[in-house]
Amino acid sequence: MRRAPHSILLGLAAIQKDDAAFQAQLDWAAGKPAEPILNVRSAMYQASLGRLKTSAEISERVSGLAAKYGLSEMATHAVSREALTEAEYGLADSARQKGSVVLKHPTNAFIQGELALTYAFLGDETESKKLIGQLAKQYPSDTVLQFMDVPSARALNLLHEKKAEEAIAALEPSRKYDLGDPASGRSLTYATMYVRGLAYLQLRDGVKAAAEFQRILDNPGLNPFSALVPLAQLNLGHAYVLQNDSGKARTAYQNFFAMWKDADPDIPIMKQAKAEYAKLQ
Repeated sequence: MRRAPHSILLGLAAIQKDDAAFQAQLDWAAGKPAEPILNVRSAMYQASLGRLKTSAEISERVSGLAAKYGLSEMATHAVSREALTEAEYGLADSARQKGSVVLKHPTNAFIQGELALTYAFLGDETESKKLIGQLAKQYPSDTVLQFMDVPSARALNLLHEKKAEEAIAALEPSRKYDLGDPASGRSLTYATMYVRGLAYLQLRDGVKAAAEFQRILDNPGLNPFSALVPLAQLNLGHAYVLQNDSGKARTAYQNFFAMWKDADPDIPIMKQAKAEYAKLQ
């Protein structure tokens, strides 16, 4: 799959959270080779704001554009990215259905890595471990896969088994790569830090959990369209609750709600966040 020029990604990062500016870029790209790439980023942008319905509509457009420009893997990748985001947001049934659709098509290492983490978020360890095994066998020398994507999926599977300390150990070799993702805009950017933060939450270590989520929030430029940025903000609230710091916890939740002020109201994590926040009052 062809990547967008770095200058385009930097430009999109600069205008993130500005719908009018983003639309201007899409209008400029219409009919140009950059059109499908910018629409992919647009779908990710909308999903990161909790606007999944809008994101899905754009992803449908991406499929047509992919065919137009001969980008054969892009349509499949659009579905795998949707599946991962929905799994992260708690829409398990839809994520599982989309994951099964992707598995019926030829996939590359990038898509397989997304699916491994998707099924790990869903708690489907069998499918996740199968994909992890394939990646380990087929791409043993791929640094991004073997030190970022695969460890994240393995650690998340361990969390489903209530093995938080083992999950943290599995992610330890990845620390030096946490902020070194070479592919701007990847769906799995931040995954090592995010899953490590979840592990510390499971251990009820609010201080270390907060540190992991704050690292994500302090480095939004790695992928300004990542669903893990708002999720890190929400989980920062969980970390402060563990520290019995209700003031910082309320602020963290408020910042999450500000990020998601126009989000679809039926997303499970939004409903859960509102219920949790009400208990802090």
